[in-house]
Amino acid sequence: MDSAGNRHKVVTLSDPATRMFALTRIIAVIEEQDGLNGLIEAGITPEMAERLRAMSMGDAYRFVLGHCGLAIAVDAGEMGAQITRLERQKGDRELLEYMVRNGASPRLLTQLFSMGPDHARRLRKMLAPHIAAGGRPRVPDEDERDQILATWKELCGELDCVRTRFRRLHERFNGLLICSLEGVVLHRPVVAA
Repeated sequence: MDSAGNRHKVVTLSDPATRMFALTRIIAVIEEQDGLNGLIEAGITPEMAERLRAMSMGDAYRFVLGHCGLAIAVDAGEMGAQITRLERQKGDRELLEYMVRNGASPRLLTQLFSMGPDHARRLRKMLAPHIAAGGRPRVPDEDERDQILATWKELCGELDCVRTRFRRLHERFNGLLICSLEGVVLHRPVVAA
């Protein structure tokens, strides 16, 4: 357990190449003086640190061929949290791309994603040049507007995420651009952006 109370599992390094990498990282820490206190807390004395630093490459290789005390600490909780963050970021990127390719307006993109209007326009030009070129998107008729609003109301009850609501709405009305759907549900006039 570390000072923050996190549980770590120590895993022995059995592969000499991995041990060599770990040893070179330890020597780099010694050389740079960054984290030297952490090494001292791990039981490496200043004398041992100097002996490690002074090893030739051949000596270092022979050192890692045997059981040399190098292992890694695995914090499964932190690893799981990082995997979750990466998956969320990937999902956000995929959703952004979907929204751009399917005609979300720059205004909607800036509201739903952390970006400025110039960045939103550049994305549209790069990912959906046929949409970015302009032109008035199709405006749904009254019956279709009523269906869109009813579906939006249903989605609002099911989903908290506005981004996901717009994607699901577009999946149900994929004959329309997202900017047309946006105009209906947000009561905005549909304009070419």
